[in-house]
Amino acid sequence: MVKSSDAGRHNTVDKVVGHAKLHEIDLSRCVIGCTGRQPAGMVKKNANAGIPVVISRASSTDKGIATAGASGITHICFSRDDRFTLYTHAERIIGVSDG
Repeated sequence: MVKSSDAGRHNTVDKVVGHAKLHEIDLSRCVIGCTGRQPAGMVKKNANAGIPVVISRASSTDKGIATAGASGITHICFSRDDRFTLYTHAERIIGVSDG
């Protein structure tokens, strides 16, 4: 597990992705967890890195959700204890049904 923090959430993702690249970690098998909002730019940054699942404690924007859907990212927000809101690509999450 790699953890990072920075004043800007974009910088934090850059640090984690950079660490993974330097240590030859396969990002297509990773999940990134964030505490901040997930607008389209943040989702796109993760898509460009090849990270398939993004989880955040905060909200997303409608464009963030659309970007996740179009780029194949499983997008989860409002993550709390035993609940979360799953917006896109539910097929990666075991135990979640469409109904």
